[in-house]
Amino acid sequence: MMFIKYSFSTVTHILLFFLLFYMLMSCRSETPSYSATDVEVAELEQFETIVAYEDNILANPSVIKYDRVSNLFVYDGGIGKVLKLDSNSGSVINEFGRMGRGPGEFMSVNNMFLTEHHLFIVDIVQRFIHKYDRNFELISTRDVDMPARILPPLPPLPPLPSENQSFLGSAYRGNIDLQPHVTGDGNVLLPRVQTGGTIYELTDWKRNTISDIGEVPEGSSFEVDFDEYRAAVSSREVPALFKPNSFPVSDKENPEEYFLVFSAIPMIAKYNSTGQKLWETEITGTPEVTAIENMFYETMDQIFRITDAIGPLRKYTSGIHSPEGALYLAVYTYGHPDNSLWIHQFDSTGELVRRYKLISEVELTPYIDMDFTGRRIFVVTEEAEIRAYSF
Repeated sequence: MMFIKYSFSTVTHILLFFLLFYMLMSCRSETPSYSATDVEVAELEQFETIVAYEDNILANPSVIKYDRVSNLFVYDGGIGKVLKLDSNSGSVINEFGRMGRGPGEFMSVNNMFLTEHHLFIVDIVQRFIHKYDRNFELISTRDVDMPARILPPLPPLPPLPSENQSFLGSAYRGNIDLQPHVTGDGNVLLPRVQTGGTIYELTDWKRNTISDIGEVPEGSSFEVDFDEYRAAVSSREVPALFKPNSFPVSDKENPEEYFLVFSAIPMIAKYNSTGQKLWETEITGTPEVTAIENMFYETMDQIFRITDAIGPLRKYTSGIHSPEGALYLAVYTYGHPDNSLWIHQFDSTGELVRRYKLISEVELTPYIDMDFTGRRIFVVTEEAEIRAYSF
């Protein structure tokens, strides 16, 4: 995780950016026209509503995990709990955890990880990872040895229409770049991008170092430099501040290997548990990612006419690896005039082989997991619903 100290003035500029960004994007009434590509596009329109808004089960779901059997684990910040749901009926099987600072309690859950026998909950505010068994009993808690937060507490937002508040909030939730990651065998990848020469440090549960993983991309920076940022945007290049932004995805076929997805470049690198890089590939030419880039640069050009501001550039937001060896990455969607969610499928060498477009009348968030046996993609909507798209 990059830990950058911002002044109050800088935070105000960032908030102003989000508001202006939303207003500008709201004026775009047409979906970007995508150029032709040889990679197959599978448009998915058929879905089943697992949890509906009218069910009054969810308030603000932000993390969703499928246990490869029949259960969904959903963290809902609105009710401050983790729910175990039946993935077919949507009924609540159990609920556990609560807001607080006591044993096993959490302030804000950034991510969850399921292994064969355990559920791990990452509380990024208290900098803890809680380890539960499948009977919802707390086994232990470990700290993640990280500074408190990227940003100081944000000042109160001015009165805004609900859709503006929703967009401002979306920029801060669901971001797993440079965050702790629990591997399939219960080890922990911790971000070390500022303290060492690599992106992550692999440790066991008892905090013993196993290896260092992930090369810092050339030209990366860890300090806010408005001049560099402006120059990069003007040249249509990724700002140095965003180049190290990345998240791991565990390999389901090979537990000792990990994908490292650089969300802004974008790029995929494959490493093993000794820290050896196995391969690396940049992702270029996908129309939906190009559309994100174009919107970002065009919007920043307009923002710069008003003020200095740092706006987020995120192209991929999360990833899942299948037992058959395919890697699926969700494409960033917030602020896009099309409610659809794009998911890219890559083979074991990092080659893009298929693009899925989940079509929706309401906005789909990039909070997803997948049932590979039942061929379902679970996704959360902005209306606090859970859908299962057939693929």
